Amino acid sequence: MTISISDIADWEANPVTRTIKIKMKTAEADALANSTILETCDKTAMRTAENYGFSQGCAALVDAIDELKEESQ
Repeated sequence: MTISISDIADWEANPVTRTIKIKMKTAEADALANSTILETCDKTAMRTAENYGFSQGCAALVDAIDELKEESQ
């Protein structure tokens, strides 16, 4: 399947897509900014890893969208 620049433009013009991208960037920043100090070192390490993994997933989705845009030009 080939994705054209107009396909990407249509997709990004959609208000749902815009809202999702904004929320993903906000969620990425929030996950990294949250200080996580829990009752044990293990729980703290697990929550920190969760937050980091989540933020990286958000960033990967936004990066994938940007790569599709570049490839379609």
